[in-house]
Amino acid sequence: MAVLLVFLAGCLPPATPRPGGTLVVGTPDLPGLEARLLHAGLVSRDPWTQLLADGVAESWEISGDGLTWTFFLKPGVALADGTPLTSSIAAEHFLTLADTSVDWLWLDRVETPDERTVVFSFIQASPGTLERHADPPGGIDGAGPFILAERHEDRAVYRRSEEYRWGPSWSGNQGPAWLDGIVAVSIQDPVQGVEALAAGELHVLENLPAGLHGLARELPEVEILAGPELGLAYLAFRADRSPFDDVRVRRAVNLAIDRERLAELVGDGTHRPAYGLLPPAVAAALEDRDAHRHDLATAHLLLSEAGCQGESEYTLAVTDGRLMEAAGIVAEMLELAGLRVRVERVDPEALAAADWQLALLEYRWRDPDILEWLLVGSQSPHPNVSRWADPVLDLMLREAAAAPRPGERNDGYRDVQRYLIDLCVWAPLWHPVALTAVRADLVRGYAPGHYLDVWLSGVETR
Repeated sequence: MAVLLVFLAGCLPPATPRPGGTLVVGTPDLPGLEARLLHAGLVSRDPWTQLLADGVAESWEISGDGLTWTFFLKPGVALADGTPLTSSIAAEHFLTLADTSVDWLWLDRVETPDERTVVFSFIQASPGTLERHADPPGGIDGAGPFILAERHEDRAVYRRSEEYRWGPSWSGNQGPAWLDGIVAVSIQDPVQGVEALAAGELHVLENLPAGLHGLARELPEVEILAGPELGLAYLAFRADRSPFDDVRVRRAVNLAIDRERLAELVGDGTHRPAYGLLPPAVAAALEDRDAHRHDLATAHLLLSEAGCQGESEYTLAVTDGRLMEAAGIVAEMLELAGLRVRVERVDPEALAAADWQLALLEYRWRDPDILEWLLVGSQSPHPNVSRWADPVLDLMLREAAAAPRPGERNDGYRDVQRYLIDLCVWAPLWHPVALTAVRADLVRGYAPGHYLDVWLSGVETR
């Protein structure tokens, strides 16, 4: 009971914000970190549910046909220079963004009927745009919880905005941030980053390479934290070639792979077993652990029923040298089920025309529309290298993509995933994760991927 009470006490936000000192973060992506500190979107993404929530807009409405989005700005939002955020400023920001981003290709016009209302009109429904711009890189500069104080060649200093009071409702604190400030240091040599962490010059080191997390873990004060999974490594099948045009063979491959063991052997702490076709950090993601369980006996039986156990040897293509070791382990697992596989390195540009039956591939994308990109029939033979040609699937993909509202869109893509998992369209293998090294003796409450809540109410320096 005492342990439970301590845990619950740690989950409760304080009644009022409190200063937590200055956090020093090492990162290979200084512009990306700066966007997280200085920008704020019309909407945000709840890091626990992955669902859209309020940002600088307190609410929004989407018309039945998905062509009109109306956002209602929170009162009192101001930019870093003190200028009140009005609908006209927000409209100008997104019109500028529309000139540089294909995400806004279908935007027709932006209207501002009053100072707190922004109305977007689209030529074609585009709910994915809202999903992809829930994160700060596409947000409004100057509306975030911090203000730029100093900029140098290899670092920048940010101080918290004392006026910031418009944090999202899912956060334990709507502002100002606990932290007094943040120093962001550009780290292009990760070895030097680990050395700076060991010396106490950094509190946090983002995007720790797999080969160095063991070194960082040897430091007694350092804790290694895994961020959200935003990609997928998977086996693709040539669906137009025997024997992988037989769903029994594809299912057998799925059952022959021990995903937990594979992630342990090749990930060096940076992989998580995959049981679905989308990364867990995608709101529409669906897992099916039974369909992707390790069951060698059933795999043997299915291959035998399909007449696939014998002397035939199949080519497993690999387009990235980093994945050769993993491909070798996958080949060994398949051989235990009775499927002989030869690993072959193939140039990515030549994959669509190459002679192969399986391919170990990887994608990194945070939107379920990746399924349409990689599997719709009109994209064959590239990027639909599997050459899937299924009118039912094509219709489901089109309907999901065209759903007018984000919730309906996610539901549509979940139906797509159920259909694809039943077909065993791929064999998902692992999700790559970003590792963050934290000086646990100097920092409390840091959580990768929950950055906004971290800045506002989750972290303080000791």
